[in-house]
Amino acid sequence: MAFSTGSPLHFETGKYERKSVFLPDDEYGRALDTLVKACTDILLTNDKGEFLLGKRVVEPQPDWWYPCGGRMKPGETPYESASRLLKRELKLVVKDEDKRNKSEGGRFSGVGHYSYLWQFRNQEPKGNGTADISCVLTTKLSREEQDSMDATNEEYSEHKWMKPDDILAGDFHPALKQSIRDFLLADEWETILKAAKDDSVSDQTIANKVRQFALRC
Repeated sequence: MAFSTGSPLHFETGKYERKSVFLPDDEYGRALDTLVKACTDILLTNDKGEFLLGKRVVEPQPDWWYPCGGRMKPGETPYESASRLLKRELKLVVKDEDKRNKSEGGRFSGVGHYSYLWQFRNQEPKGNGTADISCVLTTKLSREEQDSMDATNEEYSEHKWMKPDDILAGDFHPALKQSIRDFLLADEWETILKAAKDDSVSDQTIANKVRQFALRC
């Protein structure tokens, strides 16, 4: 198995049967009071190196810009979760063979895992807040996908493509900024790995790149 920075590994023991269970808001609210919710968020990029962000209008985090995503469902891999959420939020369909990590022939790469505590939530009692663990993935949208996506969604008022430097310098949630920094570092590391496999690149050049990378971490 190839090493991939930030990419989640999925393991299954025995035969797990997936269940489709919907909780009404009052039961879901009680669940949020006792459990940490697992989420999948997706940093979508284009060929310009920009990120697609949506301005949320619901708790948690209303009026903040954030990538598309949502909670995982029991039995899903992070990549299956991301694919379902892309269909729900942007009407984009991911092929079954692409619902994997890039190292396994899929289209997704891992960015990082982050822990959140929110003061408020959308379910009553809203002041009880919610605790989340987020697995952030990334994939690049093709021009065809960018043209066909439908970002109409009741959770967001608008979507924009934004440059990483503008996000890092702007008034954005610190978790988003951290995921952008981690994305850029992972991208740099992939460049170093490619150089290490290229016989035309000297060991000294690779060593210098690794040193520069380490200083930025």
